[in-house]
Amino acid sequence: MAAAAIICLPRQFHVTVVDNQNKRHLLTARWAFPLYLLLTAAMILPIATAAIHPGIGSGYSPDSFVLALPLINDNSFLTTFVFIGGLSAATAMIVVATLTLSTMISNDVVLPLILRRKFKRNLITTSYKSQILLVRRFAIAGILILAYFYQQWFGHSTALASMGLVAFSLVTQLLPSIVGGLYWRKGHAYGVYAGLVAGFSCWVLFLMLPILDAGATLDSELQQTLITRGTLIALFANIGCYISFSLGAEERLIDKIQAAAFVNPKDQSILSRRLNKDVKATVYDFKILLQTFLGIQRSQQVLAHYALAHHLSDNNAHPDSDFIAYCERALTGVLGASSAQALIHTVSSGKRMAFEEVVNFFDETTQALQFNQNLLFTSLENLSHGISVVDKDLKLVAWNKRYGEMFGYPEGFLEVGQPIEDIIRYNANRGECGPGEIQRQVEKRVQHLKYGSSHHFIRHRRNGQVYEMIGNPLPDGGFVTSFSDITKHISTQNALEEVNMDLENRIEARTQEVQTINKDLQAQIDSRVQTEQALTLAKREAEQANDSKTRFLALASHDILQPLNAARLYLAAIDEKQLDSTNQNSFEKLGDSLDSTVHLMSALLEIAKLEQGAMTPTPRHFYIEDILAPLQSEYAILSSDKGLKLSVRSNQQVVHSDITYLRRIIQNLVSNAVKYTDNGRVLIACRNRKHNLRIEVWDTGPGISEVEQAKIFNDFYRVESGDNKGVGLGLGVVKRMADLLSLPLDVHSEPNKGSRFSIEVPYGDVQFVQQKPTANNLIENRAAINIVAVDDDPENLAAMASLLKKWQANYTLFDNVDKVLAHAKQNSAPDVILMDYQLGSDCDGITLIKTLREIWQSQVPAILITAVRDTELKQETKAANIHYLSKPIKPGKLKALLNHST
Repeated sequence: MAAAAIICLPRQFHVTVVDNQNKRHLLTARWAFPLYLLLTAAMILPIATAAIHPGIGSGYSPDSFVLALPLINDNSFLTTFVFIGGLSAATAMIVVATLTLSTMISNDVVLPLILRRKFKRNLITTSYKSQILLVRRFAIAGILILAYFYQQWFGHSTALASMGLVAFSLVTQLLPSIVGGLYWRKGHAYGVYAGLVAGFSCWVLFLMLPILDAGATLDSELQQTLITRGTLIALFANIGCYISFSLGAEERLIDKIQAAAFVNPKDQSILSRRLNKDVKATVYDFKILLQTFLGIQRSQQVLAHYALAHHLSDNNAHPDSDFIAYCERALTGVLGASSAQALIHTVSSGKRMAFEEVVNFFDETTQALQFNQNLLFTSLENLSHGISVVDKDLKLVAWNKRYGEMFGYPEGFLEVGQPIEDIIRYNANRGECGPGEIQRQVEKRVQHLKYGSSHHFIRHRRNGQVYEMIGNPLPDGGFVTSFSDITKHISTQNALEEVNMDLENRIEARTQEVQTINKDLQAQIDSRVQTEQALTLAKREAEQANDSKTRFLALASHDILQPLNAARLYLAAIDEKQLDSTNQNSFEKLGDSLDSTVHLMSALLEIAKLEQGAMTPTPRHFYIEDILAPLQSEYAILSSDKGLKLSVRSNQQVVHSDITYLRRIIQNLVSNAVKYTDNGRVLIACRNRKHNLRIEVWDTGPGISEVEQAKIFNDFYRVESGDNKGVGLGLGVVKRMADLLSLPLDVHSEPNKGSRFSIEVPYGDVQFVQQKPTANNLIENRAAINIVAVDDDPENLAAMASLLKKWQANYTLFDNVDKVLAHAKQNSAPDVILMDYQLGSDCDGITLIKTLREIWQSQVPAILITAVRDTELKQETKAANIHYLSKPIKPGKLKALLNHST
């Protein structure tokens, strides 16, 4: 019964056959379905264990054994899991079964009745979607209602498995007719009906009625006995009636056709293999077959296409299997697959077709032709053009509804086989053919059709309509003509012509106006040219003045920074320990004032250079650590003195930018963070983004309001006008340098919480990073350092001497180029050279250092000290292996360079 249910149950058939969209799904089913059966069989063990459990088998329904087992063990999770699984499985079975039955009822019962009752020529264009959906919904509702009543009337609170066995026993009655219909050619419809009636009757008498009579007293053993006995009796009765009535019934034509269609496929495949070995027809026979069904022209095209890729034998030769298969495919599009196959096999074997095969063949061919005819008719009826077709005898054979509407023919006037001459004369009598003798007009058009020449002309009707007529001859004689209503197009064309004439008049008038305006514009252009020349001259003068300002600032910066440099050196040379508390406080304030002055002058010079475009960035690849590590060392002491914690989080990324300007940007941001933060911490963090490295400077300072954030990058702007921590130029320089480097600059701040300034720098390539020279060992004993210092300003030399004396270094000072050259020729090379850049009009610091190195025949470490801050100068010093130090000198930097150089 279980094996029969797999074949006969509707839902099994639906899942196996209907839902199988691809043959590849069978490959999955070959391992998935056995695995599913194994998992299902594995559940037998806990179910059987629960059935023999004394607390479950006697106190629970068999359908609840699986659910009762975790309930007794107080396992709520497993109980919920089992309940959800059982509910989903039951729901899935109900959904699949009801959908399958509703599909069968709608497709195999209701829909054929609808099509038979509403058969029309335009059947293929009719939509039955809503009707089919409605039928399926009613079928689903009816099936569920019948299932509910069955459970209420006949269930007797029995287990679902028992109800399933009763249903399986009835479904088994379909097995004889299914197997016989597939494999027994003599099977008859009367035998199927008789077998089903006999089987159903025995099933009711020997199975259903005894179960109903037993009622509540029915136990499991008795039920199994009744089901087994009733099923066998009903099945034997079914098989016996099916065989006997099939053998005794008279075989009709429809039965032979169905038997040939369902049972013959296996014979057809055997016949195909035999035909490939023994073909009695010739190539000429197949050519005649193609011409008969495809026509001469089409068959020639098919054979020519085959000859391009294959060798075509002589007419008297026997064809090969490839040619036979090709002819079968060519006929399939006209006759259908089975008809073409049967026809090819008949011609190949040289035998006559059986009567039922001929009927089946022409039945399928008739269906294909009828479908093509309906399709063609529907296509013609839905065209917006009128169509008329005449044969080679100039008689009307086809037309569409639009053709009759366009010319207003009376109903029933047009008939198949009607001479086209009568239709033309009818139109001429109504004046549709224009002025002139009617007979002459008719003969002219008939002769035109006889010659079979194409024509295209436009006819203006008396009612104002305009028709476009296009005629073309047919290959085997005849003529097809299409009629299009182009009245609207002609009206639009006439309107466009009128508009075109009006536009030409307007264009002529506008041309004259434009000429007048052009004269005025030419005068204005001449005036603007003069104004432009004056502006160009003014711009040139402004640029010259700007260049003069830049040169002045460059020269002035040297003169201004010289005394500042001396002041810083003198200030660093003072021993703070020898000052009392009052003087020490004044000393610190003096240092702060000097630093503020230096920062102000540096910012002013940088802003002037940025505005003049004198600063040109030179991007290169370098590690971000090259900037952050020195800044950390530089601001660590200052942060520690203020009680701040300075942290740097670097990820050793390689970036691509100008290292000098980028260091200046980050330095200004860190300087502001340390300057304006009284307690807490300052963080320099690097964060990876998709294309850029994001460098952030965080602080726990007073923060900046949203209103102030839009103004902080303006020159000389300070958040609090009363503070004396700066002049408001640092962020202005940062903004200008960021714009110069095309780096996005962002600020986020919350009052009383802190601020975050960030800048994004493009990633670089590690293979282009320049390797740093190996640093020399540091000499901690400062007394052993011999220094030669050269500066044309005696004040700077005196200040430098005070600082070097404080550091207990040996030094020799020169304020003249000739003196230092004479000294070099008579004395050995020192450890370090401190050199000013601007030494007069005859020589500069870099040239002098190179000369001294040639005299001493040694690459003496040298530090160039200058107020000139051009990028070209920095690159030149780097190329000459000279350290660069800008004025005013920071003693800490000078001391670090001395340690590094020695």
